[in-house]
Amino acid sequence: MRRILAAALLTVVLIGCGSGDDSDGLEFTADKYIPPLVPVQNEFGAWGFMDREGNLVTEHKYDIIEVFVEDRARVSYGGMWGFLGPDGTEAVEPKFEAELRYSDGLAGVEMARQWGFIDLNGKMVIPLEWEFTTGFHDGLAAVQKGGKFGFIDKQGELVIPYKYENPGSFSGGMARITEDGELWGIIDKSGKLIGGRWFENVEYPSEGLAAFLSQGKWGFMNLQGETVIEPVFKRVKPFSSGRAPVTDGQTWWVIDHQGNRVTKQDYVYMLHYSEGLLAVRSGSDWGFVDSLGVEVIPPIPGGAVRSFYEGRAAIRLDGKWGFINRRGEIVIEPQFDNVVGDFHGGLSMVQNGQARIYINRKGDVVWPRPEADGGE
Repeated sequence: MRRILAAALLTVVLIGCGSGDDSDGLEFTADKYIPPLVPVQNEFGAWGFMDREGNLVTEHKYDIIEVFVEDRARVSYGGMWGFLGPDGTEAVEPKFEAELRYSDGLAGVEMARQWGFIDLNGKMVIPLEWEFTTGFHDGLAAVQKGGKFGFIDKQGELVIPYKYENPGSFSGGMARITEDGELWGIIDKSGKLIGGRWFENVEYPSEGLAAFLSQGKWGFMNLQGETVIEPVFKRVKPFSSGRAPVTDGQTWWVIDHQGNRVTKQDYVYMLHYSEGLLAVRSGSDWGFVDSLGVEVIPPIPGGAVRSFYEGRAAIRLDGKWGFINRRGEIVIEPQFDNVVGDFHGGLSMVQNGQARIYINRKGDVVWPRPEADGGE
């Protein structure tokens, strides 16, 4: 492995590794769902599934295919929609005009322009009667009737009346809503407006704080609707690891939950915290800082980066993409035209020309299997 900058080593070693590999002792997938199978496409545009060793499990026959969620994958064949199970066979035959991904054990489905809900076995458990739904999240589903949205529970009972336009789904007991498309607020699961406050815009809470837009400036409020950080920012990003990137429209820096500045210097741009590290841009060069604002990977001359996932961050050098580890070492040489998907469950999808390729964390090609000459 070669290092981007030798000076990066001393700084990043302070994070601690001790395991003899480059994982820094992180458990990358402990709290994440790892799909059992991965979608792959053949040269004719048809989709199937492979396992994580690169073996074809589901033949290439579907027009559209999605990743697994709650052990079910949406698939479309001949214009109709169904679901595959974790073994790659059809758990719910394609017979619906449209459908949503499973969430909370139920999936919204459409037949004859009416929406209802099925369970994991395809049984209709909430009848078709709504104009649309965004699916169940946090035990409630937004459903549309008469052009307005309300929320139902898993028994199909209306618990929050129809009065919203394009509401968000519940997450952490909160949902982002609007009644007129102009002012936004956050409600709890009883339908109570948090703090009784409407804003020009508002985002979901993160670490107990929700960003809101007032008179063209962003600030943060707590879950009682009280302003904690005054609206003085041009743009903000959600809190993670106790930190949030903010900007005045000219430069970016990082603040803590009290609004105190954490980073000592300003940056041209920032991505978002992921696995405790934040990609920051100085001039035209990108590096990484930790949650204390300390530079752990110095700016990489001429490079572009993405955030860390499973101990790997994509990096572009001389027009090609590869990956670095948390010590700033190149562990997969830049050789790809594009990174289609960051690492998840030990695999990343990369692209060269029109070919999409799955690689593992060592950079080995998993699909198409080299001995299979195209994977078929």
